[in-house]
Amino acid sequence: MMSQSRISRWRLHRRKAFLALFVVGIPMGIGLLLLAWVEFDPTRLELPSSVVFLDSRGEPIRALTDDKGERHLWVAREGIPERLIEAFLAAEDKRFFNHPGFDPLAIARAALANWEQERIVSGASTLTQQLVRSIYPRPRTYRGKLTEVLRAIKAEMLLAKEDILEGYLNHVPLGNGMVGVGIAARSYFGKAPEDLTLAECATLAAIPKAPGKLSPYRQDPSALRERRNWVLRRMAALELITSPEAEQAAQTPIRVRPRRYPNTAPHYVDLLVERGHANRESGSPWTAKDSERVVRTLLDAPLQRHVEETLRSHRERLADLGASQASVLVIRNRDMAVLALAGSIEYSARALGYNNGVVALRSPGSALKPFLYGLAFDSGFSPATLLADTERRYRSPRGEYDPRNFDRRAYGPTTVRSALGNSLNLAAVRTIQFLGYPAFHQKLTALGLLNDPSKGPDYYGLGLAIGNPEVSLEQLVTAYAAVARGGVLRPLRYLAEDSASTGNPVMTQEAAFLVADILSDPNARSLTFGSLACLDFPYRVGWKTGTSTRYRDGWIVGFTPDYTLGAWVGNFDGGPMKETGGAHGAGPIFSDILRHLYAESAPTPFTPPATLEQREVCGHSGMRPTRHCPSKRLEWFRRDQVECPLCTFHGEEGIHHELEAPFAGWLFDREARGVNSSFALASGTEDRPAPSPVEILYPLDGTRFILNQGADTVRLEAGTENLVERVTWFVDGVELGAVGPPYRLDWELAPGAHRIAAIGPGGIGDEIRVQVE
Repeated sequence: MMSQSRISRWRLHRRKAFLALFVVGIPMGIGLLLLAWVEFDPTRLELPSSVVFLDSRGEPIRALTDDKGERHLWVAREGIPERLIEAFLAAEDKRFFNHPGFDPLAIARAALANWEQERIVSGASTLTQQLVRSIYPRPRTYRGKLTEVLRAIKAEMLLAKEDILEGYLNHVPLGNGMVGVGIAARSYFGKAPEDLTLAECATLAAIPKAPGKLSPYRQDPSALRERRNWVLRRMAALELITSPEAEQAAQTPIRVRPRRYPNTAPHYVDLLVERGHANRESGSPWTAKDSERVVRTLLDAPLQRHVEETLRSHRERLADLGASQASVLVIRNRDMAVLALAGSIEYSARALGYNNGVVALRSPGSALKPFLYGLAFDSGFSPATLLADTERRYRSPRGEYDPRNFDRRAYGPTTVRSALGNSLNLAAVRTIQFLGYPAFHQKLTALGLLNDPSKGPDYYGLGLAIGNPEVSLEQLVTAYAAVARGGVLRPLRYLAEDSASTGNPVMTQEAAFLVADILSDPNARSLTFGSLACLDFPYRVGWKTGTSTRYRDGWIVGFTPDYTLGAWVGNFDGGPMKETGGAHGAGPIFSDILRHLYAESAPTPFTPPATLEQREVCGHSGMRPTRHCPSKRLEWFRRDQVECPLCTFHGEEGIHHELEAPFAGWLFDREARGVNSSFALASGTEDRPAPSPVEILYPLDGTRFILNQGADTVRLEAGTENLVERVTWFVDGVELGAVGPPYRLDWELAPGAHRIAAIGPGGIGDEIRVQVE
């Protein structure tokens, strides 16, 4: 039987046990219940979805805001330097590695300060609490503080200290809409976090105390400097740095970049956003936190900066020419990477500079001619083929077409090399008439240079040869790159993830090389371009200019085997320039950028295909030279191409350029202007072909004339393929007269419907109908 004393002692111990259970167990149980009650979901550490664009070197060029209007760039723990972590721990939570999520000593200190001030002046929040508060905002009350502490404890139970540090440093507000050290380091200092100095680390650690008041962009940085120096002294006191290090860093001025977020190549990024590359659905990789989409572009940031500086340097020169804007696109041919893109001189409201001129549709002028002659080479032409650069009117589905050369002159007999090099419109229209504009329409469609499928060949007609469809600089540069790449068209690549396409052949290797060889031949363009110092390179560069009607657009697109680049100048409001073409307007910009690309080495030369060979030709006619030809040169031909005929321009007595009938009008006009000429029409010989049918060149069939009050006359004009002695004109069956080359005769208009006929030898001729009102 238990003694009374033992029973008493047992009862005493039981009461103590119950008391201990009450004092310790019940609060613990309540605490556990509270911990179970408060929510803490680690997945909420993921920041709201945002997009960060990187250049080809991995540096941010733009950070788009999330749905809260904030910018952030997640940095993994290994990318955060120890010195930056130490600065934040010194400033915000020196006992971080020794507390369970809240700091009792700090809370006691804060409670005393709040009691003395009779309001909440200090929260004593640990880094864990601040992280919790960033994802679970709470009212600034004691109940809210208790909830925050409980969530911090729960966070410490679920996450390792290193994970909490990483989360905090990516969530900490650092002013001006920036969250986290990743975006702040690059925006304020232009550096990745691992490259920050001690002073810069302390500056970032100083900001969270009051992000608005301590903004680095404030005009008076004294408050931020004082807080930064306090952080440095605190680090020294905690023996994280030495006192001399703190003193030296404290003497460093606070220098930050201009107030702007990373915004390199704004038109480049805007274009990617517009085309959907900022959407999650596009299939690009997301970061491990799945809160940011990192879009890795192929932009060459240093080159981009040079392009932008070049455009700004030409602003005043262009203004003198009546142009307020310019655009540039640079690509690398081997992989079609877009290295630089500037849509305007300045990304601002000035001169409508937010518009992107690289993708705007404008008239290209003569910039389409290389593709016409590429088609001609694939149709049997050679660079030595003789063309007639002579004036004539044409009937097209949209009415009468009367082309003119840029300088309003006609150059008569010219080779394809000279016609393309000098950008002769009359010869180009002759060429497209021979090839057929439906064939060229099909070629431009394959090149991606026609943007309206509803407009067929008849809509454009012969005007396709001199650029009446609208295209963008982006499309032109892509098409020219196909020439540089041996005739293979491949799409541009803006993103590192874009797969490299094998491409589609749009012309043969032979045609592509011949076009490149002509466009890179300074002698081929000497007739009309003369010597342009800015475009006189010490190496071969293929380039072509274009100027639209009324000087609204000036273009130049050029290439080497390595790069293709294009420039456009003009006005975004469509206003004309001061008679400025592509060569003088856009040419100097093109030159500056190309010389920068080859500042240290020359480009590789264009390599001819094995199926081509060089043959000697007359320097004037492009025909096989005789001993009478005063100059000779080498020209490229396909190996299987038949030999040219012997030169007919030069005879026994020196220069005597014998021309066939199609040049009769041109020769007559030269003589009428008193131009001394060594040309003469070829005389008929027995071995010449039989006279060909006569063609009425003007008026065109179906022409409608309106009489003025006085007498009106129209000059009738005919042509033949081969020379004939005379052509006889008839109006309504009545002979008007017989004339020799160039078969022109004036006719006085009379009201009514009329039949006009031109008859050559043997009764072979042509007839049209006109209406006079």
